[in-house]
Formats: sequence, C-alpha cells, structure tokens
Amino acid sequence: MNKAAVCVIQCQDYDIQNVYNAIKRGIDRLGGISSIVSPEENILLKPNLLSASLPQKAITTHPAVFEAVARILRENGCSHIEYGDSPGNPISSPYQAARAAGIAEAADKYSIMPGDFHHSKPCMKMIMHCHCAMQFCNVMLL
Repeated sequence: MNKAAVCVIQCQDYDIQNVYNAIKRGIDRLGGISSIVSPEENILLKPNLLSASLPQKAITTHPAVFEAVARILRENGCSHIEYGDSPGNPISSPYQAARAAGIAEAADKYSIMPGDFHHSKPCMKMIMHCHCAMQFCNVMLL
C-alpha cells in the first residue's frame, strides 16, 4: 500500500497572498505541482460545501484556500478545471452553497465552472479536498 504524502504549513490568517504562499510552499515540498497534476488533465477542485454558510463560520473550505489552489493551477497551465461538491444540507443546492461560502466568486475570478455531476464525463483528477478551520488556520494538503 502506498502512503500519502502530507505537508502541514502554518498560515497566520486568511489573507489571500499569505494563503497562496503557504499552499505554494506545501506543494513545492511535495515535489511541485507537476508531481500532482499535468496541465492537460481534467481537474476537479472539491471544496467542502457542507451548507450555504459564510466563510467565517468555518463550515466550508475558505474561499482564500480555493482561490490560491485555482491560481496555482492556472499559473501552471491547467485549463480543464471544474469545481463541485454535494452539500449535506438537502435545502442547499451546490450553487447556493458555493455562492454563500465565497467559492463561486473565487471560481469566477479564474473562469472555473461548476462541475456537471448529472452527465457522464471523462475521469477527472480530484486534487483538492481540504478544509481549513478558522481557529487553527493551518493549510494542509493531502
């Protein structure tokens, strides 16, 4: 069985540049983005969108984390990127949860569309399934 590489980088706050720098350092320590994904791959960014909640509640992936990962992927030539999740709250649609959590705004900034989970597509590589708790503000990449 292969063991997963884990890198934990402390980040003092959710300032987008600080989060970007922390995630970039973590990716570099894991061997660089090219060791994780290739520009031609279909990529699914999978933030936690448990419910339509504000980022300050720390229920969902913070939009600064999502934006930093999106930026790194775009900087490295990745163009086939979508995002999505299935909220645990049956009242919230994925789009409502993404909009409330600030994820949709970050996705729009990098022209990343919500994934269509109702129609069959080629396999996508999921490279992000992370959540940063506001209390600890550690960025962890799995």
